[in-house]
Amino acid sequence: MRRIVSNIRIPLYILNGGNLLAASLLLAFQYLPDLANNRVEAFMTLVLMSTALLGILLAYRGRTQEAALIFMGTVTIIASVLGFLYGGLENPAVTAMYFILIPFGGLYLERRFHYITIGLVVLLMFWMYLGGLQGFGGLTPISVDEFTVSLTALLIIGAVLDFTSTRYRVSLAEVEANRSALETRNLELSEIRAGLEQSVAERTHDLDRRNRYLVAISEIVRESSALLEELDILQRSVDLIAERFGFYHVGVFMVDATGEWAVLRAVSSEGGRKMLERGHRLQVGKQGIVGYVTGIGLPRVSQDISLDRIHALAAELPDTRSEMALPLKARDEIIGVLDIQDAQAQAFSQQDVAILQTLADQLALAISNARLYRQSRESLEEVQRAYGEINRRAWLEAQREGRLPTYHFVGGTRQRADRISTGGLPRLEGGNTVEIPIRVRGQAIGAIEIARPDSAEWTQQEQVMLEAISEQLGIALDGARLYDATQQRAANERLISELTVEIRESLDMETILRTAASRLREVLDLPEVTIRLTERTSQPDGNGGNGRSGQMD
Repeated sequence: MRRIVSNIRIPLYILNGGNLLAASLLLAFQYLPDLANNRVEAFMTLVLMSTALLGILLAYRGRTQEAALIFMGTVTIIASVLGFLYGGLENPAVTAMYFILIPFGGLYLERRFHYITIGLVVLLMFWMYLGGLQGFGGLTPISVDEFTVSLTALLIIGAVLDFTSTRYRVSLAEVEANRSALETRNLELSEIRAGLEQSVAERTHDLDRRNRYLVAISEIVRESSALLEELDILQRSVDLIAERFGFYHVGVFMVDATGEWAVLRAVSSEGGRKMLERGHRLQVGKQGIVGYVTGIGLPRVSQDISLDRIHALAAELPDTRSEMALPLKARDEIIGVLDIQDAQAQAFSQQDVAILQTLADQLALAISNARLYRQSRESLEEVQRAYGEINRRAWLEAQREGRLPTYHFVGGTRQRADRISTGGLPRLEGGNTVEIPIRVRGQAIGAIEIARPDSAEWTQQEQVMLEAISEQLGIALDGARLYDATQQRAANERLISELTVEIRESLDMETILRTAASRLREVLDLPEVTIRLTERTSQPDGNGGNGRSGQMD
């Protein structure tokens, strides 16, 4: 009931405040000036003031039922004393006070207390009526009709107020229920709002973290892609991952050529460098989380290494509490593992695993590209060496055949030598001499030697010009040599084709042999050609041996 009437305190404030004010005025102006003759009245007034203050205090604290009881008790005492001293029910103030108790009981008290209040007032009225008949105290007798009217009016008012207060209590109960439901709903909405705000904050934090991860991954991929050496890529990658993500240790293991060991190749921490110096390696598929990942090719995360029996402890990394190993795959082949360790347990989320696996895939691609680049470079160098050797042999062959003449210009007159002497190029006689080598694919095939009649030094610009001319001359000479070799090869193939056509025109063996011998003598400019058909075990005699032969003189 206290909760139901908690919002109807104003009447209690007004009535108790009125009692306090009236009692204060009465005490100050009526009883205190003549206190010797009004001690009883002054005491009663002080009691009234005290109860009024107590009622106000209780109403302020929300204890409206207790405040109402104090007010009703005070009114009952005052009404009874006034009635006993000043005419009983004949006094209108007494009757009015009794009638005030009824609505207060119906409004602030439960239904049973309301009935008790009505019964108490009825008993007091009977006591005053009978006391008046007996002439007790200052009670004045009233007629039966007056008493009956007053009692009937009191009962009617009590019944009406009972009905009204019942409806009022029901309304208050509904209001209280609605208010409670509204408060509950508001509380639920507040909780939902708080949950949504927390969810939004967590999502925002996750998005910020994901964006930072993606930016870091982009930077790592960009910088690693700019490198061509595998070790440079590995070291730069682990340094950037540790720096951007703040991990305790980052390392990269690469599977060796045998496929049996995962060898530590790059690290970011000081402890990892000690492991690198002692050649730390783990057996594929058997040792530690790294070995496990290289064996099955799937990521593995240990949120608490103390609970993971697979984790391989390393004395150089004593602060490790969680570890994540991500496979490095290139063309469906496991080439290594990206090993990340942190000093806190539960350091990796599923989102971290997905994002860092993307980084591991990009790192594996960069490593694969670096290996392809190294293989391509080695293949190119091998081809260049092979072609350089072929080119060197071709120029030596041309030199032996006398197809590399030397031209000597002196005073505007050109002199030509058919072969280069074994002792080197002819030397020019003159003043300041400069010699520029002629190179073809890195190999010197000759030189340009120029002498000035005076002692003037060659300028830097002139030397650069001579080197450019020498370079272009080497390209042109190599092109001419290739053209000459191509022409020679074409001429040989044409002669072979013509000879093949002529010897295939006849089906007679004698004619075929004679035609072949004749054409070979003409083509090769030989004095004599002999074609002899004989058994492998037979010995030739003085006439050319056994068998048939074609001879052209």
